[in-house]
Amino acid sequence: MKVSLCSLCFLCAFVVKENSGFGTGCSAFAIRKIRHSSLVIQNIPTSSHQQIRIMKSLFFVILIIPLFSFVEMNFSEREYIIEEGSKLYLQGSSNVNQFRCDCDQKFSKNSFVITNSTDGKTAAFQKAVLHLPSKSLDCGNNGINKDMYKTLRADEFPNIQIKLSDIEFLENKNALSTSGDWVRLKANVVVTIAGVSKKTSLMVKAKSLGADRFHFIAQKDLLLSDFKLTPPSPLFGLIKVNDQVTIHLDLITKVI
Repeated sequence: MKVSLCSLCFLCAFVVKENSGFGTGCSAFAIRKIRHSSLVIQNIPTSSHQQIRIMKSLFFVILIIPLFSFVEMNFSEREYIIEEGSKLYLQGSSNVNQFRCDCDQKFSKNSFVITNSTDGKTAAFQKAVLHLPSKSLDCGNNGINKDMYKTLRADEFPNIQIKLSDIEFLENKNALSTSGDWVRLKANVVVTIAGVSKKTSLMVKAKSLGADRFHFIAQKDLLLSDFKLTPPSPLFGLIKVNDQVTIHLDLITKVI
């Protein structure tokens, strides 16, 4: 939905009408567009108090107008699926070895709302949330799985959540849909683990696969302690898991 000058003129007219105390007739005032896109209000026989109210309201409208010029109010709700073959896993290490916990979850269809800025450099998202069931992580060993689920407090908080807030195109946005080359993005997200949410950013590589299919690759180092979690220490503390884990995303998505 794009906001035109006519719409803004109507909004100004409505504000004047509501604050001038007139009835429903339109002949009491006229709004005329003149040179340099300024607005003139004519034929309004108002008192000084009414004039002050009108000017305050118009001043408020004038402050809002630049916001419409910055963001194109073009809301689009779409659905997407994460295709089979996508990979999402956690990687960590201890004082004796490294480990990897793969997500074996099959993701269902989801939706998101996107609002593009007029300059095409950023896009804001709503409802773009990835839910990762904690107990879908398979570390390849039952003992490590139990330790990981306990650390993540999986019984109390069954999901790890990654919520996409907005993205910034670090290269030409059109390259993502036309060239098939890798394009760099910066994605601002909110990660929630065990009920604790942290804002962070991901450096993402993205590529169009054609037919509304896209390939996204990203990774992010996280500290368990930032989410008020204590790394496990199995075998009576002889094995000490490091605080830092890395989340890896290698996702193929299709917008439908």
